[in-house]
Amino acid sequence: MKFRTIEGVGMSRAAIDGLGRKLMSDYVAVLRKHSSALLEGERYRGATWYEDKYAALRSLDLAQREAVSRLLDDLVVSSCHAMLELFDKDGLLDSKVEGRLALKVVDGRGIEVDASISSDGLAGELYGENGWLERFG
Repeated sequence: MKFRTIEGVGMSRAAIDGLGRKLMSDYVAVLRKHSSALLEGERYRGATWYEDKYAALRSLDLAQREAVSRLLDDLVVSSCHAMLELFDKDGLLDSKVEGRLALKVVDGRGIEVDASISSDGLAGELYGENGWLERFG
C-alpha cells in the first residue's frame, strides 16, 4: 500500500504495521478463537438458547466441520475488512464532519495520525504476500 502525507503528517510503515499487528492479535485472533469455540460447542456451554441453536453442529462429520471452520474464518476476515472499509470511507470526508470515524494510530514520534488518511486503503492492507493476514494473522 502507498502512504499519503496530508498537511505534512504522514505515517511510517512501522506505525501502520503496528496497527495491523494489533488488529490481527486483538481482533482477528479473538474472533477466530470464538468461532472455533462456537463450532466445538464450548462458547456458551449450558445455555439453553445455545444448545438449541447449535445442536445440529454435533452431527457434522470431520470434513463438514472443517468446511464450516473455513467458512467461519472467511467471515472473520470479512468482518475485519468491513470494519476497515468504514474507516476508509469516512477518511474521505472532511475531518470536521460530525460523526466521522477516525482510526488513530500513534507514530514513532508520539503523534496521533489518522490511519485512513495515511493509507490508500486500510481494507487492502489485509491482503497479499505483504498483507497483515499473511505477516501477522
